[in-house]
Amino acid sequence: MCVDPIDPFLKELQTFYQLDDNWDGEDAREIPHIAIKQAEQFLRDLLDLYPKLRPQDVAASPLGEVVIYWGVGKNYKEVTFDSEGGGFFCFEENDQTNSIEDTKNTKGSFLENRWFGEVIKKLNEL
Repeated sequence: MCVDPIDPFLKELQTFYQLDDNWDGEDAREIPHIAIKQAEQFLRDLLDLYPKLRPQDVAASPLGEVVIYWGVGKNYKEVTFDSEGGGFFCFEENDQTNSIEDTKNTKGSFLENRWFGEVIKKLNEL
C-alpha cells in the first residue's frame, strides 16, 4: 500500500514550511525543514505499513518542532521531531511519562530503525 500524497496529515505538514519565527505571535520558532522532512517520512512509513495506527493529529510546536499525536488523556503517545531531525517518542504508562529517543537520527526510511520498531510496538498498545 502507498500513502496518498494528498493525505491530510502530509498536506498539513507542508504548511509548516511557511512558518517563520514568531508564527504564533508569541515568539514561536520557525520549524526547521529537517524536522518537517523527518515527520513526513515517519508518517509515510507508518501509514504505508500500519494504516490502523493513524495518528489523531500533527502540529507545529512553538519550540520549533513537529509533533504527531495519538490517544487521549493518560493514554496519550506522541512523536516529536526536532531541529536536528532527531525523533523523540513520549508516552504515558503506569501513571509515569516515559520516552524513547532516536539516537541514529535516521535519514530516509525508518523501516530498518530500531526506534521506529519500538514506537510501533507501543502504538499497538493503544
